[in-house]
Amino acid sequence: MAAPILRTKTAVEFSYPKDDDHTYRIPPGVELVAGRSYCIFGVSGSGKSTLLTLLASLRTYNRGEIDYVFDDSRSFTVTASNWRQQAGPRLWANIGFAFQRPELIKTLTVEQNLELTRSASRDDVEQLFNIEKEWAEIRGSRIWKVSGGQTQRLGLLRAFGRGQRLVFLDEPTNNLDRDNRDAAAHFVHSQQNDRAIVVVSHDQEFLRLIDVDTTFRIEERVDANGHKTRILSTTA
Repeated sequence: MAAPILRTKTAVEFSYPKDDDHTYRIPPGVELVAGRSYCIFGVSGSGKSTLLTLLASLRTYNRGEIDYVFDDSRSFTVTASNWRQQAGPRLWANIGFAFQRPELIKTLTVEQNLELTRSASRDDVEQLFNIEKEWAEIRGSRIWKVSGGQTQRLGLLRAFGRGQRLVFLDEPTNNLDRDNRDAAAHFVHSQQNDRAIVVVSHDQEFLRLIDVDTTFRIEERVDANGHKTRILSTTA
C-alpha cells in the first residue's frame, strides 16, 4: 500500500467552547492513503462534520498531532500548539473541500469561481453538466443566478483543484436529483487514482457508486459523570 497522505500521530481531541458535555476524538494511527475512498457514517448530530474538519485541521484542537505528506516537498505536522503556524493557506492549498453549502463567491461568474482554484477541463465539466445546453447557459452567469443543484456540482468541480491530494466532501449530493447524483458519483470515482477522498454522506447509493474502501463510524462513549466522547471508529 502507498504511504499515507494523512496520519494521526497521537489522538486528536476537540471540544466546543462552553460545551462541557462533549469531546470529539480521532484515535492515533488513523491513515488516509491515495487511491482510496473513505466514508464517515453516523446519525444526524453525531459529529461527522466536526470530525471531518478536524482531519483537515480546519479548526484548532485541544490536543493531538497530524502528519500530512502530499509529496517529497510538501509535508506538514500540525499540533495543538503549532496550529496557527502550520495550518493555513500553505496546508489547505493541498486539500480540496466541498461543503454542504459550497462557499462560492456570488459576485463572480461560474467560470471565474472555478478559475480561482483550477482550470476545469472539458472532460470534468462534461461529467457533471450538459455542455451544449446547461453549461452554455450558466458558464457566464453570476453564482446567485444558478440553482442549488448546479451550485453543488460546481462545488465538486472546485474541490478537485490543482494538485489537491486530499479531498473532503460533506454531503455532496445535497440538492441533486437521481441522475445528477449518479453523475456526481462517477465524477468522484474518476478522480480517485492519486487522491484520498473522505465523504460524509447519508446517501447509500452514492457511497456504493464511488466504491468506498473504508467506513468510519461515530462511536459514543459516556463516562460516569455523563460526559460524552464521540470517537472516529474504523470498520472494515
